[in-house]
Amino acid sequence: MSYRPPMSNGQLVQIPGYPVVTQTVAYTGTAAASSAFSTTTAMVRLRATTDCFIRFSTAGTAAAATDAFLPASETQDFAVRPSDRVSAIQSAANGTLYVSEFRLNAN
Repeated sequence: MSYRPPMSNGQLVQIPGYPVVTQTVAYTGTAAASSAFSTTTAMVRLRATTDCFIRFSTAGTAAAATDAFLPASETQDFAVRPSDRVSAIQSAANGTLYVSEFRLNAN
């Protein structure tokens, strides 16, 4: 990870390196999970084609309609632990979750 110059309040803004791998997870009314993230992954960027619910876990625990909501076509970044997985389930329609992994040090 690298850092941008400080914001006006003096805080540094962390900038991810480049994406190392992108996974696709096809979800339906039944949850589907990604593969385990790389041991160097520190952040993932998620984007879904339809509204869905997501859950992060080390075991690939299935997402449920009570988990975090990810709106369609919105990109969100999440800090993760290496070897975590993300699971997704539809809100109303089948879709695809794009999961881009970013490494700890992009050298």
